[in-house]
Amino acid sequence: MKQDELTLHIGVEETFQAFSDNLRGLSPGDEKSFDVAYPEELVPEKLAGKNVRFHANVKGLRRKDCPS
Repeated sequence: MKQDELTLHIGVEETFQAFSDNLRGLSPGDEKSFDVAYPEELVPEKLAGKNVRFHANVKGLRRKDCPS
């Protein structure tokens, strides 16, 4: 499976912790391979209980500033 572009929100509840942990601190141009262990109760079921290797190529970063 390959996906050319994906936007992830690092550190939010909707993003698997493994993605946040592995991608935090990277800069545009950085690449990293890492494994994600999906929980048994995951939907869609095709990923449930599986270990999946990802290769990320960081193309850009955006920062969301919230008003105080």
